[in-house]
Amino acid sequence: MTIGENIRVRREKAGITQLELAEAACVTGAMISKIEGNIKAPSLPIAFRIADKLGCKVEDFRSDI
Repeated sequence: MTIGENIRVRREKAGITQLELAEAACVTGAMISKIEGNIKAPSLPIAFRIADKLGCKVEDFRSDI
């Protein structure tokens, strides 16, 4: 599973919308859509804010660890 797919699955399990996640990560909803669609990779600061909102660690987004 890709980083974007892992973020989407965790977000959906948490019952959080893309817009709610975007607000927590200080980005636009379009950016979250691009991250989840594997069009753009999140920067490290954004990844940390996403992980914080989803209650996990950034390392959890990587499927090969």
